[in-house]
Amino acid sequence: MADTDGLIGWMKAAEKEPRMTYITHGEPEACEALRVRIKHELGWRARVPEYLEDVSIEDQR
Repeated sequence: MADTDGLIGWMKAAEKEPRMTYITHGEPEACEALRVRIKHELGWRARVPEYLEDVSIEDQR
């Protein structure tokens, strides 16, 4: 989990919480585990989009 530890550390340094965090890289189980960590450790909203789902970040502003 060294990669996810690094990601969580990097995210903790953010000045402002994002409205939503999308996890789009990795195997489904790993993505879900990272989503759960983000929610529990940072309290951020996070989700793993469905396969081939289109997500518009314009709607998230």
